[in-house]
Amino acid sequence: DALLARLVAQAEATLAASGVADPGLDFCWLTCGSDGRKEQFLRTDQDTALIYDDPPPERAEKAAVYFQWLAAEVTRGLTSCGFAPCSGGNMASNPHWCQPGSVWGSHVHDWVRVPDEQALLNAAVFFDFRAAYGSTALAGNLREQITREFGRDRTGLILLAKNALRAPSPTGLRRHLELERHGAHKGRFDLKLKAIKPFTDAVRVLALDRGLHATGTLDRLT
Repeated sequence: DALLARLVAQAEATLAASGVADPGLDFCWLTCGSDGRKEQFLRTDQDTALIYDDPPPERAEKAAVYFQWLAAEVTRGLTSCGFAPCSGGNMASNPHWCQPGSVWGSHVHDWVRVPDEQALLNAAVFFDFRAAYGSTALAGNLREQITREFGRDRTGLILLAKNALRAPSPTGLRRHLELERHGAHKGRFDLKLKAIKPFTDAVRVLALDRGLHATGTLDRLT
C-alpha cells in the first residue's frame, strides 16, 4: 500500500508536468483478489480498479481521460516493480475498470441482476475489493450498493455458491492428496486451486449473503 501511494503521487506529478489538468474529483484506487483480502504471498499479479466521483456532464470526458492516464501510469509503475499485469485485463488501466461511481453502480447491477453466469464469475474477484488509496467513502458506497443488489435478488448468490461447489476435491477416493497428473507440475499438489480457492470462494458467498464489508477471509468469519 505504501508503494502504491508513492506511485500514485508520482503519476499525479507526471500528469501535471505534462499539462493534463486534474479534474478535482475524489477517487479511490481499489485492489481486489488476494491483495484485496490481504492474503497475497510475496508478489501477486495486479487485480485493481479505480472509482471516482461523478463529474458534471461538461467535465465527464476530461475526467475520464485524466483518470485513465493516471491508472495507466500507476499500472506501469506496479509492473516495473515486479507486479505482473493481470492476464485477464482486470486492472484499473482497462477503461472498463476505471469509471465514475454511477457506472460502477451499473456494473454491479448487471453482474447481480442480469442472469449472465460467466460475467458474474468473472467479476467474483472484484467483490473482494478494498480501498488501498484515496477516498474510502467511495469504496464504502460501492460496497453498500453491492449489498443492496444481492439483497434484492439472490440469483447471483446461488450462482456463486454453485461455482464454489465445483472446485476440484483436494483428496481422492483413498483420502490421499490429488496430485497433478500431467504437465510441468506433475506430482505436485495445487494448494491454491484445491485448498485455498474453494475456501475463499465459499466464505465470499457467506459475506455477500450477510452484507459484510470485511474482505479478508478470517475477518469475514469473525
